[in-house]
Amino acid sequence: MSVDQAATLRHIMPERFDALAVLEQTFGCTMKRECGLHQFADRGRVYKATLAQPALIARALEHQWHGPVVTSRWTLPAGAFGENVGPG
Repeated sequence: MSVDQAATLRHIMPERFDALAVLEQTFGCTMKRECGLHQFADRGRVYKATLAQPALIARALEHQWHGPVVTSRWTLPAGAFGENVGPG
């Protein structure tokens, strides 16, 4: 996980991110060797694509998808396969 991925995860799923941080405290061990998850995410920036389309992010996080599936204009999402692929 990169710092930008961590910052984006914390932005879109704060409860789940916090749960991971609590596990670090519970076990007395960080998931990233150099620091805790919150410190790691603090170094990154939320992907612009995430900030630009909050309604799409909310839909993607729903437990069931009710919309159409369109693949003709699909592009890799921000952060797919590393930092240099997909819109930033």
